[in-house]
Amino acid sequence: MGRESRRASQVLTVVAGVALSTALGVFFYIKTDLATAVGTLAGLIGTVITLQVEALMSERRRHEEGTRQQRLVERVEAITGMPELLDHSLSAYGVIEQAYAGTMATRLARKAFEDCLSTLQGLQRGHYSTPDSDESSNSPFYSLTEQAQRSLVATTARSDIEWWLNTPLSGNYWRLNQEALRRGVTITRIIIYQAWTDDIDLLAKMHQEAGVRVLRVVEAHLPPTLRQNLLIWDGAVGWEPHYNAISEWIGSSFTFAAQDVALMLDRFKLIESCAEPFPAKS
Repeated sequence: MGRESRRASQVLTVVAGVALSTALGVFFYIKTDLATAVGTLAGLIGTVITLQVEALMSERRRHEEGTRQQRLVERVEAITGMPELLDHSLSAYGVIEQAYAGTMATRLARKAFEDCLSTLQGLQRGHYSTPDSDESSNSPFYSLTEQAQRSLVATTARSDIEWWLNTPLSGNYWRLNQEALRRGVTITRIIIYQAWTDDIDLLAKMHQEAGVRVLRVVEAHLPPTLRQNLLIWDGAVGWEPHYNAISEWIGSSFTFAAQDVALMLDRFKLIESCAEPFPAKS
């Protein structure tokens, strides 16, 4: 398409040049007055300069557009699997535009691309948020635990304690913790409690006997900003849940940014400095 456009532009320039040259020759043949000839020549020079500038600008625009397209192709090709993924995505989008033009389907397709961009921009900053549960395949929560190599540090408070006490919910994650311990991963868990119950005591004993370093701290002994659940894998990836105004879980966020993980580790260390080992030393 670009090549055909350039060929048409070249033909038009040649035609215009031939026409102007012929017209000028006829004019000077008929007109012998010097002042008229000079005026005509000046006008012609101005016209030629204008056409030349326009041609240069058009060529520059075509070059920039071609360069942008080439750069885009090179960036896509440089990412493993991206050409095929993008090809399939655009094919699906094109079919939706044709089959459901003017309907909600096309708006939803557009929103899917915009949501993808928003997620990628978040990951560019080192952040990933999801409304899906930790058990969902869309959440990297379990995968990060399976891939942990060195350490896992966590706090367990309020709703997280209830989640741990519900064995059908927490059983799979506890299994992943045990597998991590067998791989040599060190696990530290701080239980932030309001009242130490028999159920919490049994939970703490189960973890401690499995090899988890367990600590505990009364919630009231911590400032509100530290009464929270958090988890950090290998000192490199952090996780925090989010709740609404009535303390219902609404999603989770993961951070891969080193500076944010460092701040989370600082918070964990502050909580750890207020906690006591479990079982308490006699």
